[in-house]
Amino acid sequence: MRSLLVMIVMVIFTACSNKEQVVVSPSDYEQFLTETVSDKESKLRETVDFWNTKIKSDSIQLTALSSAAQVYSQIFKHTNNIKYLKNAEKCLLKAFDVSAIKKESFAMALAQNYITQHRFKEAKKVLLPYETMTSVNALQYILFDINMELGNYVEAEMNLNNFKNPSDFNYLIRVAKYSDYKGNLAATIRYMEKALKKAESANNQSLLVWAYTNLGDYYGHDGRIKDSYDSYVKTLEIAPDNVYAKKGVAWILYSYEKKPAEALALLESATNGRRAPDHYLLMGEIAKSLHDDEQSKKYMTAYENLIANTDYGVMYDHHNAFVLIDDYNNPKIGKELAEKEVINRPTPGSYALLAYATLKAGDEEKALEIVNEFVVDKTYEPAAQLIAAKIYKANYLNEKASTLKKELIDATFELGPSYEKEIQKL
Repeated sequence: MRSLLVMIVMVIFTACSNKEQVVVSPSDYEQFLTETVSDKESKLRETVDFWNTKIKSDSIQLTALSSAAQVYSQIFKHTNNIKYLKNAEKCLLKAFDVSAIKKESFAMALAQNYITQHRFKEAKKVLLPYETMTSVNALQYILFDINMELGNYVEAEMNLNNFKNPSDFNYLIRVAKYSDYKGNLAATIRYMEKALKKAESANNQSLLVWAYTNLGDYYGHDGRIKDSYDSYVKTLEIAPDNVYAKKGVAWILYSYEKKPAEALALLESATNGRRAPDHYLLMGEIAKSLHDDEQSKKYMTAYENLIANTDYGVMYDHHNAFVLIDDYNNPKIGKELAEKEVINRPTPGSYALLAYATLKAGDEEKALEIVNEFVVDKTYEPAAQLIAAKIYKANYLNEKASTLKKELIDATFELGPSYEKEIQKL
């Protein structure tokens, strides 16, 4: 009798546990999967064609140039086609060159284009002549963004203080990002929730999308998976074609609910016609977890074909280095890319990549040296901590590796199922 009771309790417990594990309901997002990129792209192309008729080879039509650049940027966001981002750059370079007044406005737009292309040092160079204009909040916003991407955290904090305003959306989202860098996730979420309220009171759809997608990410990092999922769904209710939110839902299916087939199906549908290279990388990872080597190889080939386009420049150097090291067992070339990434973007994350490449190239002591100097206590990102733990273990610093292992176990959702076994081996 006692055995029967124990069995019943176990069945009930298992059922409850499985129920808690399920947060995704296809009925919440299936209606948004029919959105196609072609309709929106065609309308935007009509607009950009109109502005292009106003632009001549010797044009000084600043309104036409800036408007065309803006529409090209929008098309890029909807299609992930790099040629549109480069077209926007050409328009902005021309506008910046011929403008005689308010030149800083075109400098800011050009800098934002460079940020998207991961050309952070060039972005900062464009803004340097206007750096002392501390009263221009928009300029300080962009300088903050650039300095965060370059690992200039002291300068970024100075920029933040230059436009400190707890009632301003742009300040709140940036102080949230800075809090995340400092490892204060609770403060990060608190600031983002305040930013969401500002967006709601303004009834600004673009700000709402920004707030919901970022909260979706931060809630996920905090283990609040249901809140994360709800944030992505709310994004889709506002912007049904938002690929980032669909990717977030797919990640929950894959990493939390352990339903890789459903996650892959969602990504296939959601990103059709507008896939960025990293979408193919994720789909390749998921296909690999399903032991579908043929499909995984197909996605990796698609990734490689995309990044063969030189217009991508350095945008995917970080990804490419990991692909070379892990998928092609070529740490030598991977290390060369990592060194380049450190020059272009000297953040703790870039140094963690370099340390990993160095470890895989067989120099455990040098890898440890890099981690200790540039990574440890300088970032709280799980990916960087996992690399540090591997390097500690390779150098027989088992106690330090074990300490990081305890933290990484709580970050398995963020890292993904493919890393769970690696964490257990630490």
